Amino acid sequence: MKKKAGYPALPGMALESVITSILDGAIFSAGTLMPALWGLVPATPDPMAVTSQPREGFLMVFER
Repeated sequence: MKKKAGYPALPGMALESVITSILDGAIFSAGTLMPALWGLVPATPDPMAVTSQPREGFLMVFER
């Protein structure tokens, strides 16, 4: 930030800290809200995931 924007060391570090704290807060709040949002959408399991043979699961994982 300091070298690209041309700020002196202390104001550059302060600006960098503010931007980082805002991004960290957004990531943290998204991480805490996601389980609640996922709980709103009912997920029905795929029948193939429950009834398929182990060989088919192996092929789905390692298929190219």
